[in-house]
Amino acid sequence: MLRHVGRNWLRMRRALAHGDYFLLRGGHISALAWAWLTMARVPYAREVVGHEGEAVAMMANVQMLGLGRWLARLSEWLGRRESLGACAVNYVARFLNGHYPARPEVPVYFFSDVQLDNGAMTGPRLAESFSSSELRMVSIGRMNPEKGYAVLLDALHELDSGGLRAWTLDVMGPGPELERLRQRAADYKQADRVRFHGMVRRGPEFFALLDRSDLFVLPSLGGEGMPRAALEAMARGLPAVSTRLGGMSDLLDDDCLVAPGDRSGLARLIRDRVGQPRRLAEESRRRFETVRHYRPDEMRRQKHEFWQHLCDCTDRWRRRTGRDYAAKGRSAAVAQT
Repeated sequence: MLRHVGRNWLRMRRALAHGDYFLLRGGHISALAWAWLTMARVPYAREVVGHEGEAVAMMANVQMLGLGRWLARLSEWLGRRESLGACAVNYVARFLNGHYPARPEVPVYFFSDVQLDNGAMTGPRLAESFSSSELRMVSIGRMNPEKGYAVLLDALHELDSGGLRAWTLDVMGPGPELERLRQRAADYKQADRVRFHGMVRRGPEFFALLDRSDLFVLPSLGGEGMPRAALEAMARGLPAVSTRLGGMSDLLDDDCLVAPGDRSGLARLIRDRVGQPRRLAEESRRRFETVRHYRPDEMRRQKHEFWQHLCDCTDRWRRRTGRDYAAKGRSAAVAQT
């Protein structure tokens, strides 16, 4: 990150010089842009896509240097300052509003960039669609340590040790831990029931894996905002269990959540759903009702209002200050990591 500060600074200055409207999304580039925009008193909007301090603390190079706690505090402070100075703020999950609040008079919005159009949303499932003999699980995520897949394999090993082997797991996603996780599954004698598919692009194969599953599992240890994979799974009528972090508390009931890293708790959540098609059908209905908030028409409406408010604030500022537009058409400079 430090090696690229100079180059990123030049890119940021060019973006600020040629942009008409400004949106900040967090990170060190966003912090530099925020300082410049604040000194120039230029309006900007803010998008909060995750717990920024938590995400910084989990970066490998930050942990190696022992700077996680201090950089996390600095990142959180900068994130709060950016949100307090914005003319409009969007959060991908409601819990983020408490960590990075806007000023009381500033409008706030709640929407995600998840794509649930083009047939991605199906509907809740009936009990007959769930297996009564085994639990077919699916998970989607990058194979990094913070995604918690080692904990999930440990939880499944705990089920095996207790005599419950009536489960399968499909995992979609690439990453540096992929081969190590495959070896862990083999060591646990799970290779015949845990299938790592690597990168699966959004399309027929992706949706087919979701549609033939009974339960979506998110074992993440941190750094989550509103996981798009969870929304996509629930839009296909899948029940879900997860660790209690990020926006998952917005989506799931308490009896579907456990603390991050709690392998026994995760094993219990899974065990309670084996051979329970009626319970899974009820959870499918509740999850689908929740995800309806993210349907395309609602997301488009909120995005339009958000961007329109930013444009109106900036236009008023330009008229008040007598500034000319940097470009004839409307453009946006987006500062992000």
